Amino acid sequence: DVKITGLIARNNRVQVWIDDAYSFSCSENFVIKHFLYTGKEYDEKEFFELKELAVQDVLRIKLFEYAAKIRYSKKELFRKVNLYANKRFKLKIDQIKFDEQFQKILEAGYYNEKQIINNWIYVYLDRGKGKRYIQSKLMFKGFDKDEIEPQLDKINNEQLNNRLKMFLEKKKELLKPKAKNDYDLKQKLIKSAMAKGYDYKDIKELLTSNMNNSNMSGGTVHRMPEDLKKALSSDRKALPLWEGLTPLARNEWICWTTFVK
Repeated sequence: DVKITGLIARNNRVQVWIDDAYSFSCSENFVIKHFLYTGKEYDEKEFFELKELAVQDVLRIKLFEYAAKIRYSKKELFRKVNLYANKRFKLKIDQIKFDEQFQKILEAGYYNEKQIINNWIYVYLDRGKGKRYIQSKLMFKGFDKDEIEPQLDKINNEQLNNRLKMFLEKKKELLKPKAKNDYDLKQKLIKSAMAKGYDYKDIKELLTSNMNNSNMSGGTVHRMPEDLKKALSSDRKALPLWEGLTPLARNEWICWTTFVK
């Protein structure tokens, strides 16, 4: 048999000493729940079970601590608790036992997946990321797609477009010196915005709607007629083709359209 020879409270934990040697630590609630006291004796099997229960109590508390941070998916919680268990106790957490503890967290109201998803959405929005990027990141974290999409749909499209517009304006100043022409600049802007997770359709629409006709590329000699400007700016297919022409070729097109008048 073994005997508890000391219970020492330290840093919100209680050290349990067995036969004058440190054995394990546990929470104060664990001491009360299992009626631990100095002088209490156990046989070897009872003591082994007690230590197992103490380990499970530590892991349960750690799971609650991680969940309280309001930032992890269930998948991430499982991974973090497993890493902690392996590092401290050389243990691997069973998925079924984890699910049981996770259910208790849900019932206690310690975990709200929708709130966590919403928090992450605005973190990524503040970093200038688009919906596609945000969804990809959240799914990688382990959140369910069916939970992510309704939260993303709640985002104010005007707010998202304003963020995209600000990003494009800043990026335009950086890319303009490197671009061969306006068409090349637009392609670089589209590529940069898509890398941030913005939707291709939204990028194209914003670039087209915010295009200043006065900045539309003209010819080498002839000025761009207003009716041709209007026609090109309203045609998504024709405009990039126009900007992809050489200045001399654009000049010839302007000449041909004005000459027949």
